[in-house]
Amino acid sequence: MAAEVRIFGIRHHGPGCARALCRALEEWEPDCLLLEGPPEGEGLFAFAREGMEPPVALLLYARDDPGRAAFYPYAAFSPEWQAVQYAVRKGIPLHCMDLPFAQLLALEKSWEEEDARAGAEGGGDAAPDAAPDVDTDALPDADAEDSVADAEDGSVCGAADPLPAPENGDDAEELLRLDPFQTLGRLAGYEDGEAWWSALVEERRDGTDLFEAVVLMMRELREQTPPAQGRRAQREALREAAMRACLRRARKEAHERIAVICGAWHVPALENMPPAKEDAALLKGLPREKVDATWSLWSYVNLAVEDGYAAGVASPAWYEFLWRYGTSPDRTARWLHRAARLLREEGLDCSPAHLIESVRLAEGLAGLRGRSLPGLAELHEALSATVCMGDDLALQLVRRKLFVGEAVGTLPPDAPAAPLQRDIDREGRRLRIPFTAEEKSLVLDLRKPLDAERSVFLHRLDLLEIGFCAVDTVRGRSTGTFREAWRLCWTPDVALAVVRAGRRGKDVPQALASLLAERAAEAEPADIARLFEKTLYVNLPDLLPPLLRTLEDKSAQSRDCRQLLAAVPPLVDVLRYGGVRQFDRGMVESVLAGLLPRCLPSLPWACANIQTEPARTLGGVIVEAHTALRLLDTGDYFESWLATLLRLVQWRAVHPLLRGLSVRLLLDARRMSAEDVARELACALSPGEEAEHGADWLTGFLENNTLILLHDAVLWQVVDSWLVGLSEDAFLHAAPLLRRIFADAPRAERRALGERAGREAEAADAAVDAAAEAVAPVAVPQAEEAVPAVSGALSPLFRRILGLQEVSQ
Repeated sequence: MAAEVRIFGIRHHGPGCARALCRALEEWEPDCLLLEGPPEGEGLFAFAREGMEPPVALLLYARDDPGRAAFYPYAAFSPEWQAVQYAVRKGIPLHCMDLPFAQLLALEKSWEEEDARAGAEGGGDAAPDAAPDVDTDALPDADAEDSVADAEDGSVCGAADPLPAPENGDDAEELLRLDPFQTLGRLAGYEDGEAWWSALVEERRDGTDLFEAVVLMMRELREQTPPAQGRRAQREALREAAMRACLRRARKEAHERIAVICGAWHVPALENMPPAKEDAALLKGLPREKVDATWSLWSYVNLAVEDGYAAGVASPAWYEFLWRYGTSPDRTARWLHRAARLLREEGLDCSPAHLIESVRLAEGLAGLRGRSLPGLAELHEALSATVCMGDDLALQLVRRKLFVGEAVGTLPPDAPAAPLQRDIDREGRRLRIPFTAEEKSLVLDLRKPLDAERSVFLHRLDLLEIGFCAVDTVRGRSTGTFREAWRLCWTPDVALAVVRAGRRGKDVPQALASLLAERAAEAEPADIARLFEKTLYVNLPDLLPPLLRTLEDKSAQSRDCRQLLAAVPPLVDVLRYGGVRQFDRGMVESVLAGLLPRCLPSLPWACANIQTEPARTLGGVIVEAHTALRLLDTGDYFESWLATLLRLVQWRAVHPLLRGLSVRLLLDARRMSAEDVARELACALSPGEEAEHGADWLTGFLENNTLILLHDAVLWQVVDSWLVGLSEDAFLHAAPLLRRIFADAPRAERRALGERAGREAEAADAAVDAAAEAVAPVAVPQAEEAVPAVSGALSPLFRRILGLQEVSQ
């Protein structure tokens, strides 16, 4: 006796479809389920029981390249999840019917290679219709391949953004081909296909004859929709051939009633079965890749279509509410009560009178629009008008919490997972680290044992580039070294990062050891020093000596003075601030003692005969090294450093920007007097030097501290004389360079400089007037020519340089 087959066309993540499917399965009692999904994940459904709370996702990835992966997410209101629950509860066979992910991945890879060859042969342009529909470096959150097709082949999934309204017949045909449900929704008077399908199916309280109606609609749509072209059509044909092959195999088994649950778009392709040999010919010889599968956490944020998930829904939290209370006559009051409680928790006013009026308004809007119960649009409008009074901030809170939602699923301890994932989950539970899709702040006091362990755990994840945590640099500022602030946020990328890191070791210490060894082997000395500084915070002392040995070896071999000098500040920071982390200071001191003697003698040569841009880069490294060595307790290092700076000042081949910077640093360290600085400045700005030379010297000298001109009359006078002595061409050439000096200065400093220039200009004008009056009876023109106007000339020049003409207004 042939098995009876019933095909249930559903919408992925549709609560109305899920409710109707549950009723149909309970009434019909099938003894075998065929579910659209990757065959590689079939064995994992046995863990979809108590202890696993959706949203969760099947994660499939290439064994040799975990970055090429796909997620197959499920929510409590997903029809697929309810089908899985039914099969587990009844103990009946459950098979996944779709093109194996191993073949899809290999197929996409071959298409990418074809595109690369076509681009190389065609001068960089890919062949027509060559662009793959799936990004195999990070496949979209799929159901999984279907999610890609959903946005393109007209399945029951709404698009993320409404498509433009058609203006003529050709546009209408194109819209029908890209997303037929957009067309149907607009024909029915709705804004888009998502709103139409939600009102028609998901928000209804009854599901009578739902699947029969869906099948009729799908048949008509597939007949009317222009066929897909190119690779899109090839992928769809392969997937539907694999579905039919799975159905044929199930029919050969001893089953009486077979239930097929798949995306509604594919129902007609499974009703009218072509000969088996045609499907076999399509599937024959397809390439395969080695893939692995596991369960992963998921979140409502990532289930939303606005997050880029093509098969997602607009409002997951609202759909969960419909799943739980969709048949309740008081669902409107229930939802608005949730909104009121949320607003009150945020300190916003929401009284019982507000709720009563909101319910009345929502039901009135639903009646005017011909709906039996208010939908999300009516609830939103009622809440906006009666409670939020149009306050967009309050509405944003409601949309985030009650439309999209922030729920993250949970997995049972025995669910399949990589060893590294188990290690991270175990430590996270022990330390009570919140894994949530909502960004949370965590402030740690390292003097407390629990917070100190949390800090170590988060630093380990950060060093492994897991992506779950990041140091909050704003809140983390403190006068002490015992406080840290972190920002925590879980995303699906975290699961992929754990998979990638899991290839390095079965637990976090082992993975870190492998990662650090690999990075250090490829890094420059400065990068190794920064890596060493980060490694101090992970509390794995055995990892430190190999890093220091690598740093010593590379420093001895390196001839790049800039790299060697850039390695100094991280090492100094370790010596100064590493007290809260217990480690051997002697190791770092020995590396620093060997690094500086190799670095300092070659610094003048590195600064000589170079262009301006490299000089600016090297200047930043010099400033960081100076700051670090100045704060270090050991004075010998700083004395050697100051001696090196003095050599930079004395050697004329050194770039003038770096010479000016060195003079400034020596002045700050009180190793040069104001008279010495004035002499160096006068030499750099002498008429024998080019204007560009003087401007570069001033750039280095005044970097981040232009106020020195206000407090030193000698330096002011030297700059004054140099500016006035420039020819017009020389000034126009030097002005952009000088403007760059003051462009980054705080406005208060520029204002103070402009005010001093204005005062000196007024004084000079008064001196001119007094001199003119004194010699007026004799010869006014000769007297005016005899009066020096150095300071008077400085004012307009300075105003042009500072850009402060508005200051005097």
